[in-house]
Amino acid sequence: MTTVLGERAPASPPNARPSGPVTAILALAKVEGGRLLRHPAVLVAFALSVSWAVYGLRGTGHPVLQHTVRDTQLGMLAVAAGAILAAHLAASRPYRDGTDELFDVLLMPAWQRTVALLAATVPLALVSAVLVAAHVAVYAGRSAAVGVIDVGDVLTGPVVVLFGAVAGVLLGRCTRAVVAGPLLLVGLAALTLYASFSNSPLRWLAPVVLRDEQYPLPGDLIGRPAGWHLLYLILLTAALAAGALAVRRTGRDGVRPALVAGVAMVGALALLIPQAAAPGERVEQRRQEAMERPAASQECRSLDAVTYCAFPDFTGLVPGWAELLEAVREPVPGPARSQITAVRQRVNTNATDLGGLIGSAGADPVPAESWKADDTRAGTPDTVPVGTGWGDGQAELDFAAAVAYRIVTGGQVTAAPPEPLCGGRAVVILWLAAQATAQTRDGFDYRLAHSTGGLLSTPVPGFDAQMFVEYRETSVVRELLAQPVAATRQRVTQAWTQLIDPGTTTEQAARTLGVPAGRADEQGQCR
Repeated sequence: MTTVLGERAPASPPNARPSGPVTAILALAKVEGGRLLRHPAVLVAFALSVSWAVYGLRGTGHPVLQHTVRDTQLGMLAVAAGAILAAHLAASRPYRDGTDELFDVLLMPAWQRTVALLAATVPLALVSAVLVAAHVAVYAGRSAAVGVIDVGDVLTGPVVVLFGAVAGVLLGRCTRAVVAGPLLLVGLAALTLYASFSNSPLRWLAPVVLRDEQYPLPGDLIGRPAGWHLLYLILLTAALAAGALAVRRTGRDGVRPALVAGVAMVGALALLIPQAAAPGERVEQRRQEAMERPAASQECRSLDAVTYCAFPDFTGLVPGWAELLEAVREPVPGPARSQITAVRQRVNTNATDLGGLIGSAGADPVPAESWKADDTRAGTPDTVPVGTGWGDGQAELDFAAAVAYRIVTGGQVTAAPPEPLCGGRAVVILWLAAQATAQTRDGFDYRLAHSTGGLLSTPVPGFDAQMFVEYRETSVVRELLAQPVAATRQRVTQAWTQLIDPGTTTEQAARTLGVPAGRADEQGQCR
């Protein structure tokens, strides 16, 4: 306390708060945080992310939650890109505006301003977390949702945004060039693309590794190292933050944050080991058992004298299976309808490598004899296989074709020959599948539009085999689908015995059904 001209100076107000470094840092962080959230690049990125989520709501009515969660990371990548640009411009603003020398006269040193910029990135990550949580909650709230939610994958998106913003701060402390931000984006985009298509363990260096398996898997079979990858991102972000504090600091002040950055970076790189080792021996064993002997791990229920068995994560698909099965066999005469007694969900985990990446074309076939023995032990012989995918039209078409194959031939669909199906049987099988619902019709049109020479294939769910139908048969089916549905169903019902006779040709079936047969493909196997 001092005196002026012998008088005591007035005391400070009793409720006044002493200002200090923390108060100043928080005040600056509040200002910079608001600027980051209002930056045009961030606003545009948030708009793209929300649009992506809303557009996805128009898709499948049976969302697979593990895929939905990973799709949120794609939207967060856009926000992270905007955060990089905005944070880099914020950190380099004093140099670009020529005010950096004026900052040197302030009581707040440069490292405190850096701490404030780093703290300003937290609100951006929190807003991103709210968006991700809302996205996942909307999908999980659907009654038909299947699959599992991995918390590690949920948190990855917001942490990626935080990583991008911190990377932008570090970049702004290292260089004043405006072009540095876009160049960093190009590099990260290239790394993400590499991670999406590479089998190398180094793919986990990327901030985001999107979908792994080609087909949805039950939760205990996925083996995705989401938790390890999240921890890797956290350590990597901590290393970048410490690096930003170490830039342009000398002596002991620079050594400490540099040491922290080095330790965090080493820890992050060390986490590549458990990520590359995923899924582990235990998961591999469960995959093999689920592929060859699924009955022990499935739940079954009966609907209209048909037993439906599914993995616990996918029981929500059973009503859709039952509805489609009934639609396929609606035109079928009474005795033939009883061919279907059981449906069992199948997975081919040979189509997923040990790291969980997209299945290879050379996957080993599923042993059909193992399936047959497993079905017999479970009391559900001669089951029709159904996969884990649903809602895209093509999965419905594949299941409908498997049902129709069983009805028409009475045989095991997993024993489908590698040569194409020919004659009246092929026409009836494909027509039954395509006419069942609007989804199967869409799947038929899509598959035919992307076929080669009109050769249409329907993969057997969970099995390394496909049923092929050649151009002449598909052209007859296309003509049938253009006819009035009621009339065509009546003709099929009346001529059922003739149409499914192995000796009935495609021309005879077309004549019976009142449509042109078209020309046979000279290069095809069906004549």
